[in-house]
Amino acid sequence: MSAVQAALLLLPDKFTLDQFYAEIVSLSYRGDFRLLFGEDRAKIRKIAEGSRAELEQIYLPLLKTSNDVSVQYSNVEQDTRSAAMYDRIVHLPVNILRNLQHQFNSRSGMQNDVGLFLN
Repeated sequence: MSAVQAALLLLPDKFTLDQFYAEIVSLSYRGDFRLLFGEDRAKIRKIAEGSRAELEQIYLPLLKTSNDVSVQYSNVEQDTRSAAMYDRIVHLPVNILRNLQHQFNSRSGMQNDVGLFLN
């Protein structure tokens, strides 16, 4: 479920299932230097397209059961209001929350703890 929440946070309010599956696949490759130098730039899209049936089997039921996501055929619309975004953030893994905390603290010059994101 964390991958679903992360992908939703990275996508706009309206997107397609193909965009969603590509975002799910791309989570595994973020920070992979090989994609910047020499690797096939279409690798993520090709993996998502080639694995569509499996991705759909795993992730479509999770999308459909989300209260703040609407799936109509291959189009998806998500609630991007603050409460929905907050709910997605708090369901991210703790290590990602800690990274967010670090990024927030370094940009704001403040020392806030992960609890800021959870309370």
